[in-house]
Amino acid sequence: MARVRTSKNIPLKPLVVIFSDGRTELNYFSCKKSDLKGKRNVRIEPVFANEKKATEMVKYAKDYIRNNYGNEPNDRYFCVMDMDRAADADIKTALKQKPKKWI
Repeated sequence: MARVRTSKNIPLKPLVVIFSDGRTELNYFSCKKSDLKGKRNVRIEPVFANEKKATEMVKYAKDYIRNNYGNEPNDRYFCVMDMDRAADADIKTALKQKPKKWI
């Protein structure tokens, strides 16, 4: 489902999607989203991924993005996870699997 602008002269607001493996992080980014309302020309959408491995989170995020968003050049995607539970090899593999556009 691509985002569509009805007015051709006004560009779409950049979209920032943050995937998280925990409810605490999701609450934090939701609060930050409300802090920015009306002050910035950006949309922030926190998404609860509920994946405990970095590679699984990247796979979930890729599928979610493909099914819910278009391919806008200014959109950015982040995966935020608790590093205490993540293995170094899993993180390195996930970084190789992520698209270059992701941060």
